Amino acid sequence: MAVTLSIIIPLYNAESYIVETIKSVVNKIPDNVEVIIVNDGSTDNSVALIKSEFSPHLNSGKLLLLEQPNSGVSVARNTGIDNSKGDYITFVDADDLLFKEYYDSVFSVINSTAPDIIDIGFRR
Repeated sequence: MAVTLSIIIPLYNAESYIVETIKSVVNKIPDNVEVIIVNDGSTDNSVALIKSEFSPHLNSGKLLLLEQPNSGVSVARNTGIDNSKGDYITFVDADDLLFKEYYDSVFSVINSTAPDIIDIGFRR
C-alpha cells in the first residue's frame, strides 16, 4: 500500500515521555501511515526505550528509527523529510500526544478535498 502520511518525530533526550508519545502515534495507526523517528544525538535512554518498547513496529517497518549526530531539530526534521514516502508530511514533537481521533480527522480532510496544507489545532 502506498504511504499517504509520513509522521516525523525529531528526538533529543526525551526518555521521560517518548514512549507515551509513540504509543499515541501508533494507536490505531492506518496501514498507509509511516512514522519516522530521527534521533538527533540523544545521550539519554530514549533510543533504548524505543527499541525495547516498539521492536515489533520497528521490525515490521511501521516505525523507522534514524540516527544522526546532534544537529538541531530543523536538521532532524529535514532528515525525516528526506526519508519520507508520504504524500503528506506532519511533525510530532517528542513530548506531544495525538488524540485518538487524529487519523480520522486528517484522512477525512485528505479524502474529501486533497488539500495542499492541513492545519490542525492543539490542546494543552
